[in-house]
Amino acid sequence: MKKFILLTCSCLLLASCARQIDSDVYASRQVGQVSATYPGVIRQIRQVCVENEDNGVGLVGGGVAGGLIGNAAGHGHFFPTAVGAVAGAVTGSLFEKKLTEQRGFEYIVELYNGGFVTVVQGTDQCFGIGQPVFVQMSSCGRSRIIPQ
Repeated sequence: MKKFILLTCSCLLLASCARQIDSDVYASRQVGQVSATYPGVIRQIRQVCVENEDNGVGLVGGGVAGGLIGNAAGHGHFFPTAVGAVAGAVTGSLFEKKLTEQRGFEYIVELYNGGFVTVVQGTDQCFGIGQPVFVQMSSCGRSRIIPQ
């Protein structure tokens, strides 16, 4: 039983490692890279749900834990072990999805050059419609909005 609890806790901790989407978080590979910065104005905002890509930890961890429970409950027989593994994998995958889900904002910005861009980022900074902002676009694909 101790092994099961340890395995479950490990899977939940690993599944909760969601990518940071806040505007003030930089990856180490972004330090020293040049970003193009464009002035603009927020034209539209909506709240969105950001789903992280599954890394399989919930699926595998849940399958192993379910298989162990099914094996123990079925006294080593194949069918209860298989049912436990499948049920555990499905449950683990759903847990991982829910634990790594984040809330964010989608901003549509009208750039001063006349173009429009859309950026999704975390909820660490909230902007209002009509607020002047800078849109930073990095060469590595990460864009963010910061106040002017």
